[in-house]
Amino acid sequence: MAGPAVFVTAVFALFVKRKALYPDLLNGRPGIVYAVNLLDSYRDRIGHACAIGVSCVSILDLFFGNSYVDINYDDVPVMVRGATKTLVLTANVWMVTLVYFPISLCLTTKKKTLGNAVGFAYTAVWVNPKPSDEKQLYKKLQRVIEKVYRSEPGFKYSRRMVVTAVLAALSLYELGIAYIGGLGIFFEYVGEVFKEEGTFKDFFEFTNSTESFYEIEAFYIILRDSFWPTSVAAMGISIGFNIHFLYYYRQNTLNLWKGIKKFIPEDELPNSYIVASSLRYSGYHVGFALWGFLILQVLFWLITFVCWYFIVRPISLGESNFLTTLIRNQWLTAVVGLVIYYGQILASRIFFLEGNGKILSLTNRRSLHNSTYFFLFLNILLGLFSCLLRIGYSVLFGILLVGRIDRCLLMKGYELWDSGFKSYVAFMQLEVAQTHPVVVSFCYMMWKMTGKRSRLESIDGYDRLGESRSLRMIEGHRNNAESESCRKARVARNRWLVAYTLVQNPSLVIDRSPDAFRMLLRGGGETGDWEETRSSQESKRSSSSSMKKASISSIDETTFTSANQTQEENRTTFISANQTQEENKTIFISANQTQEENKTIFISANQTQEENKTIFISANQIQEEDVSTEENEGFEGDEILNEVPEHSHEIVTMSLPGGSEVVEVAKV
Repeated sequence: MAGPAVFVTAVFALFVKRKALYPDLLNGRPGIVYAVNLLDSYRDRIGHACAIGVSCVSILDLFFGNSYVDINYDDVPVMVRGATKTLVLTANVWMVTLVYFPISLCLTTKKKTLGNAVGFAYTAVWVNPKPSDEKQLYKKLQRVIEKVYRSEPGFKYSRRMVVTAVLAALSLYELGIAYIGGLGIFFEYVGEVFKEEGTFKDFFEFTNSTESFYEIEAFYIILRDSFWPTSVAAMGISIGFNIHFLYYYRQNTLNLWKGIKKFIPEDELPNSYIVASSLRYSGYHVGFALWGFLILQVLFWLITFVCWYFIVRPISLGESNFLTTLIRNQWLTAVVGLVIYYGQILASRIFFLEGNGKILSLTNRRSLHNSTYFFLFLNILLGLFSCLLRIGYSVLFGILLVGRIDRCLLMKGYELWDSGFKSYVAFMQLEVAQTHPVVVSFCYMMWKMTGKRSRLESIDGYDRLGESRSLRMIEGHRNNAESESCRKARVARNRWLVAYTLVQNPSLVIDRSPDAFRMLLRGGGETGDWEETRSSQESKRSSSSSMKKASISSIDETTFTSANQTQEENRTTFISANQTQEENKTIFISANQTQEENKTIFISANQTQEENKTIFISANQIQEEDVSTEENEGFEGDEILNEVPEHSHEIVTMSLPGGSEVVEVAKV
C-alpha cells in the first residue's frame, strides 16, 4: 500500500502552490501537503480521530513482531544490534504512517469532491457492513456516557485532543485484549499440568509430597482467579482516567482563557522548549496511558493475591502465618495510634479553640502549653509510623496516577522534572496562545478593519488614477485636523470603557498594572513607594513623549501650520521645493497624543486616505505582522482568520498588554 499512498500524495500536491521556494517555477506547483492540522483547527475532529485511530492496530502489531520491514539480525554485530532494531522499528512506524497518510489528506483538502472520491477508492477494500445490533449498543453507550460526563455549552475540544484521546482509548483496548488473552492462554496451558491424572501429580505422589502438590495447585488457582477481576478493574480505571482527563483538560483550558494559571509551574519554559515539548505530547499521552494500565493491573493483581493467599485462605482454614500473626498482635497498636491522633484533633476543637473550632482563636492557653509538652515525645513515636505511611501514600498514588499525564507526580518546585507533565503544560500553553477566543476575535476584527485585501493593490494602480500625491497629502492633513475633536472624544470614551472593564473584571487589574498590584499587596505602609513609582513612571512617560516629539520634529522637514490657519496656508506649506523628497516620507501626526494611548496613525503618502489607511497599534512596541490574504487553493489555510470559532464569546472591551489602550470588540 506504500505505492498507492505515494501516488495519492503526489496527486494532491499538484493542487497546492508553493509560497516561498521558487513560486514562479511551474506556476508554483507542486506544493507541500499536510495530513492534519493539530495546532489550531476545529474542523472534522471526529473524522480525523477515526482516520488516525485506524492506524492504531497496525502500530501495535509492530510491537508484537508483525513487521513490514525486517532484516536478519544474526549478521549484525551485537554492539549495534539494539540500535539497528530501533532504526528498523522507526522505519516500520514511518511505513505505517505513510500508508494511512492519504486518509487524513482526503479530509484536510478543500477539494471535497476529489477528497471524498479518492478517500472512498483508497479505503474501499476496508469496508465492512456494520450489524444493526452495534447501532443499538452505541445508542445505549452514548446515554451512559452522557450521565457520566456532562458537556460544557459552547466549548469545543481541539482536533489534536480528540485525536489523542481516541488513539489512547484504542491503544488501551488493543493492549488489554492482547495482554489478557495472552495470559489467559498461559493459564489454560498451566492448568493442564494440574489435572488429577497428570504426570505432575504423579511425580509428587512418587516422592511422597502430595501436600506440596495441593499447595502449589492452590497457589496457581488463586493466582489465576485473581487475574481476571483485577484486569477488568485496571481496564475500567484506565478508561475512566481517559474520560476524566478530558474533563480536566476542559477546566484547564477555560481557566487559561480567564487568566488563571494555578496548575502551571512558576518556572517558565523557553519558547523553544514549549514547542518541542508540545510536539511530544500526543505520543507521551498514549505511552503513559498504556504503562498506567499495565502497572495498575500488576498492582491490583499483587494486592489481591497477597490478601487472598496470605490472609483470607489461612483464616478460612484455621491456619496461621507470619502476616496473620503480625495482624493479630499489632492491630490494637494501630487502633491506639489512631485514637491518639484523632483525639488530639477532637481536644483541639473542644478545649483549645473558641466557637467550637469555627474561629482560629485560642483559649485555655495553660492547658495547651502542658498538652504540647506531654505530647511532644509521644508524637515522635507517631511520627515514625506516619513517615512510613507518607512513603506508602506517595508510592500508592504515584502508581495509581502514573497514567495521568495531566497530574504531576513530583513535589512543587520539581514539576518540570516530570517529562510527561511538562509536555502537557507546554501543549496547553501553545494551544491557548494560538486559539484563545478573545485573541482570535480581536485579530479577526483588526484584520477586517485594516482592509488587508485592498492594501495588496500596487502603488502603480493609484498613479494611473491621475491624482497628485501632494494634493492627497494636503487633503489627508486637512481631514485629520478636522477629526481632532473626534479623537479627543474617542480618548475619553476609551478611558470610561477601561474603568468599566476593570470594575466588571477585577482580575484584569493584575495584568494591567502588575507592579502596582504587588506593592499594594505588601501593605499600606508602602503606599508612598507606589506613589513614587507612579510619579517616576509619569516623568518617564513625559520625557519619552518629549523625546518622541523632538525626533519627529527633526525628521519632518515640512512645516506644519496651526489648526487655525486657512486651507490656502496649509497648501502653501505642503507644496514646497522639496516635493520630490517628500514623496518618499510618511507624515507623522502626533498632536497632543498621550502616552496612555500609545498609538501612532501612519498615513502613507502612496495611499488615499479613504481606502488605504493603516492603523498601527503599538502598545508595548508590538507591531502588527502583515498577514497574507492569498487563499490556499488546495488545503486549509488561515482557518483562524477566515472564520471565528463558535465558542468565541461577546466581548465589550479589551485592554492591550501594559494597559495602554482599549479597543472595542463587538459580538462576531
